[in-house]
Amino acid sequence: MSSVPVAQAVNTAPVDQDTFAEFSPGEFDNVSLTSEGHLELAPAMTNTADVTDPVVWAAVQDAQGNVFFGTGNQGKISSSRPRANSRSSLRPMR
Repeated sequence: MSSVPVAQAVNTAPVDQDTFAEFSPGEFDNVSLTSEGHLELAPAMTNTADVTDPVVWAAVQDAQGNVFFGTGNQGKISSSRPRANSRSSLRPMR
């Protein structure tokens, strides 16, 4: 009778992570980490516009669903009209 080699598995051990500092280095998918160290379901996010400016300073939505973005370092205001799939920009006068 031939002998069959025995496969060695890894040992498991419990891990306790219950503070913000212990969780914060990780990556999160669809969950948020509160400053108290609690995990919560993250709010759903939908990409409504392709803004090319490096920074969006403010965003607001009107009653018709249009979204206006205060962007970039040049003071440009962009808008997204999801129902019409259009986008426009306003730039400050120089």
